[in-house]
Amino acid sequence: MRQSFFNSFILLFTFLFSALAFSQTEAVFSSSEVMRLRVEGAWTELLKQRFYAPEVAKQARIPVKVVIENSDKSETLIYAEVGLRGNTSLSPLECNFPKYSLYFFAENVSGTSLAGREQLAVGSHCSYQGGNSQLYGRAYDGKSPLREALVYRFLEILEIPSFKTRPVMVQYIDSSKEEKGNAVAWNQAFLMESLKQFSQRMGYELVDEDSANQVDLGEAGLTDIQKLARVILFQEMIGNNDWKVNFNELPGVRQTWNMFLAKNIETSHVEVVPSDFDLSSAVTLLNEPASAPQETLKKLPPEQVVLAKTFYRSKRVKLFDELKSLKKLDSAGYQHIKTKLEQFFNVKLKQR
Repeated sequence: MRQSFFNSFILLFTFLFSALAFSQTEAVFSSSEVMRLRVEGAWTELLKQRFYAPEVAKQARIPVKVVIENSDKSETLIYAEVGLRGNTSLSPLECNFPKYSLYFFAENVSGTSLAGREQLAVGSHCSYQGGNSQLYGRAYDGKSPLREALVYRFLEILEIPSFKTRPVMVQYIDSSKEEKGNAVAWNQAFLMESLKQFSQRMGYELVDEDSANQVDLGEAGLTDIQKLARVILFQEMIGNNDWKVNFNELPGVRQTWNMFLAKNIETSHVEVVPSDFDLSSAVTLLNEPASAPQETLKKLPPEQVVLAKTFYRSKRVKLFDELKSLKKLDSAGYQHIKTKLEQFFNVKLKQR
C-alpha cells in the first residue's frame, strides 16, 4: 500500500515536472504577439563575413547579450552567440543585414521563455533601400519578416508540418570598435525553432541531403500524396517558385530545395516540410507567376489534388482571419496577401 502510494507520487511528480518543462520550452512560441528584443554584439565585424563564400561566412560567431522585454515590463538578460545563416541572402548584393541564428547555453536560458532552446533561427529585415533586390527580388522595405512569420502560421492552419515562429521587434546595439554603442532603431524580425527541435517535437527522423536527393516521392506508399498535394498548393497560394521536390524524376542530381524530407516515426511515411519563403510573392510583394507548383501538381494523381483542394476550402475562413493580424502592422503586405488569397480561392482552386 505504502509502496503503491509512493509510486503514484513519483508518477505525479514526473508528470508535473515534464509539463512544466514543456510549457517553458514552448513559451516563446505560445503566442503570435510581437516580442521585443535588444541584441548587443560586434555586428559590424560579423557582417563583414558576407564578403566571404557562404560556407565560410556561416562559420563565424560572435558573443552577444540578448535582452528580452517581458510583457510585465521586466527584462531578461541572456548571454548567447550569433552566426550568419542562409545562402543567396548572404550575398552583399542581396541583404545589408542577412538572416542569422542565435545559439544558447542551457545554463543561460534555464527558467526563461527560451528554456530548452539550443538554437533559434532569425529572419531579418534584409534592407531598407526600398524596392526589391536586383538578383532575386527580396523585399527592401524592412517589413518582410512579419509577412514570412504569417506564412508559417498559414502552414499550421493547413496542417502542414511546419516550424514554430514568433514575430519580434529587435534593436541591434553594435559594440564593434568603430561603432561602439551605436543602436539601430527597432527592426522587424521573426524567431524560428531549430531543425533539431522541430524534428523532436514532431517525432521525425530527418533524411540527410544526399539521401533526399535520391528519394522519388512518386514511389508507391512512400508518402501521403494528398498531404504532398497540400504542400504544393501552398506554394501556389503564396506565389513561390523557390523550392524543388523530386516526384517521378531521375535521381542523382539535386532534387530538393527549401523542402526538408523527414521520416514520420509513427507512420513510416516520408513527410515533406517546406521552409524559407522570403522569395515568395506573399513576402516580396512582387506579382511574378508561380509556375513551379502547377508543373508538379500535374504529376500527382488528380483525385488526390481534388481532395487537397477540398481541404483548403475548409480552411479559408481561418486563413483570412489569421491574415487580419498583419493589417495594422503592414497595410501594403496585408492588401497584397489578401489579393493573393482571393485569387487562389476564387480562381486557382477552381481550375482543373
